[in-house]
Amino acid sequence: MNTQGMLNWRGSRYFVCEALAGERVRVDELDEKLVVTYRHQTIREIELGTGRSRAVRLRPARSKTASEAAQV
Repeated sequence: MNTQGMLNWRGSRYFVCEALAGERVRVDELDEKLVVTYRHQTIREIELGTGRSRAVRLRPARSKTASEAAQV
């Protein structure tokens, strides 16, 4: 990625993440989308047809209740 957090892919530029500007990321092309991963986490999906992108956010894990934890 460049110093503005943009990804250059096949002649097009897509914004990924300003915080990761200059970092190396993994890019996979799947089902007409670019899937951008930093270390072990997918951070953005980009639709190649429209150029639309969305940040990938993980939901926080649901914590177990005391009775659920005791059942283990």
